Amino acid sequence: MPKPEAKSKFYIWLTTDPDKREPHTKKELAGILDVTEQTLIEWEKPFRRNHQTDDQRFKNVLDTLYEQAVEGKKTTAAELYLKATGRLVDKSEQKVSLEINADQLERARKEAETRVREEVKRLNGGVVSVPDESAVLLQ
Repeated sequence: MPKPEAKSKFYIWLTTDPDKREPHTKKELAGILDVTEQTLIEWEKPFRRNHQTDDQRFKNVLDTLYEQAVEGKKTTAAELYLKATGRLVDKSEQKVSLEINADQLERARKEAETRVREEVKRLNGGVVSVPDESAVLLQ
């Protein structure tokens, strides 16, 4: 059974910049802590899961999503995670920006006005009862 402080020492070693670690390898550290290298690997797994960056988590989710997709498994949880983190955007949820100049805006306004007049005319049996723009502006 490893000494209780062995795990703490391993975590300190693990969080040290790899270039500054002493000893330099897990194998050497395992010998000093009197544990096997496999024990250090097992201790590292939950630590890595709890200390992942968003990019690492994203990569892990994508890897899992790919594996499950290949195996034909449902991937709803992964999709929800990716949507919640903004990494997967439903095309229907995308924002669209539109830039138009004054001439394009005027053409669009006139086209819309023409369509409205035609629809009113159709609904009123051929009678147009929409005032001209100038008449509306003078009121």
